[in-house]
Amino acid sequence: MWAHFMSLAMDDGIPEVPAGTRTLLLARPGSDTARWGVFAVDRPVSVSPHAHPLSDEALKLIASAFRYPPALALARDDVDALFDRRTPGMDEFVTRYVECLQRHVRAAAEVPFVFAEAVADKNGAPSRGQFYWVLSYSALNRSVQWVSADFTVFENAVSDFKLSPQQLAALGRPRAK
Repeated sequence: MWAHFMSLAMDDGIPEVPAGTRTLLLARPGSDTARWGVFAVDRPVSVSPHAHPLSDEALKLIASAFRYPPALALARDDVDALFDRRTPGMDEFVTRYVECLQRHVRAAAEVPFVFAEAVADKNGAPSRGQFYWVLSYSALNRSVQWVSADFTVFENAVSDFKLSPQQLAALGRPRAK
């Protein structure tokens, strides 16, 4: 896995990379005017006007976070909200993204997230029999927030997951931001 800062193609939001290169968007500013983001790619991409490598520190942190998907999902949501109304410069964005990612990785031992089995199959997400990180539970809405395979946070009915009353109680407690 290599992570690069890449500009997005102007027409369809796909980064400009060599044919056959698979990409996964990890984060981008929340503003619709942002034409770039942090992507994971499946092979090295040459440095160009469209691809800028991240620091070794950022790459190590992202590699660690791939082993803990809630950190990637929550950091994505954090920077999306942080830059909701404006597009920052690339350096500012990377700095804030790395800070958010560090915070979530370091908090892993203190959060009540649960790796739970999906028991419903609604429109393919989540898929019955697969396991997902569940982040929170709302008793009021009878819903949970969970992390998809592309590190996006979704909300579904609590009945879509196999969760014990003890897990729901832990997930329902407010967590520090």
